[in-house]
Amino acid sequence: MEEPEELPQQEYSSVTETQDLTENFQIFRLDTKRILDDIGHHLRGEVYSRDTETWEKIGSPLLNAIGQNRLMTHLSFIINPNVILSRLEPEQVNILCYSIDSALDRVLIKNQETWELGTLADVSILKECLMIFIEAALRRAERGFESKSIGKVMKTSEILRAQDKKGGLPMISGRRKEV
Repeated sequence: MEEPEELPQQEYSSVTETQDLTENFQIFRLDTKRILDDIGHHLRGEVYSRDTETWEKIGSPLLNAIGQNRLMTHLSFIINPNVILSRLEPEQVNILCYSIDSALDRVLIKNQETWELGTLADVSILKECLMIFIEAALRRAERGFESKSIGKVMKTSEILRAQDKKGGLPMISGRRKEV
């Protein structure tokens, strides 16, 4: 009878490496500058190409530079770590979304010509797209979800760090990869 083929042992990263990845991920989660940069590129008629790893122009800007700057300024007050890490009740999120949606509607229609926004349909599409980003940021604050989530990850990371200092974590299978 043939002996079963030995399976290669899986290598595990050290707790320190895992912790570094966790900390980098937490920083990434709170990096609203990246989200705002993406919105800015889309307003300029650009999309990100994974093939070339660059932003490529695919069409005309959705509005002129004056409008882009004003919108980005307003959005930066809403899409930021302070808001995301706050604690809002669902009703508060709904009220804020409604209020921002109404204000955005008024601002876009009032500045439609000045910002070269195109038709009312263009204004409506732009507003809906912006509201998706705004509501997503506000929902992260709903019931303190984001801050609780980050707290849990930080606590787990601290436990792993403490266990690593005591000689490491027991492994069920595989072996630890030494640093």
